[in-house]
This record gives sequence, C-alpha cells and structure tokens, in this order.
Amino acid sequence: MAFVLGHEIAEPSCAEDDALADKIQQYWVAFAAHGDPNAGGHGLPDWPGYSAGEPKMITLDHSVSATAVLRAPLYDIHDHWLRRTCAQLPNSPSASAKL
Repeated sequence: MAFVLGHEIAEPSCAEDDALADKIQQYWVAFAAHGDPNAGGHGLPDWPGYSAGEPKMITLDHSVSATAVLRAPLYDIHDHWLRRTCAQLPNSPSASAKL
C-alpha cells in the first residue's frame, strides 16, 4: 500500500521506488476517474483486461510490463470452485434461479 499512498510514508526509498510509486498512482487515479487504468494518456504500458483465452497480468516492478499469467490453470480451478461454492449460498442469484 505504500506505493499506492506515496512511498515516502514507508521506509526510506530510492529513486526507482519513487518512480514505481508514481506509476502505480497513475494507474489508480486513471481507474478511479475513468473506470479504466489505461485512461488519461499517462504513457504507461496498457494494463491488460481479463481474457480467459489469453490471460495476462501487469507486472509492477521497476519496469512495468504486461506478461502472460504463468499459473492460469490454477486460477481457473479456483474460479470454478468459488463459483460453485457461491452458487450454494442461500441468497445467491444462481441459487435462487434453481428454485
């Protein structure tokens, strides 16, 4: 959270950490203002949207890049389990649809 709120609130930082905090804050501001972390023309790499066919993620480090999700099958298993579990909850929309 220190990078989101301003890295100077945490331990002493270096120039690379300050630059990363600035990039993360630009994504957050764009998302808060426009509902899209890529809006606003901040010049950062595009934050990829979710696609089951080609899952990608953003890597926020001293260099920012979009990369393939390495453990996508594990996330698919978790997503399936979570949907099934939530559907069994009494007030779940999918549970009431079955009635």
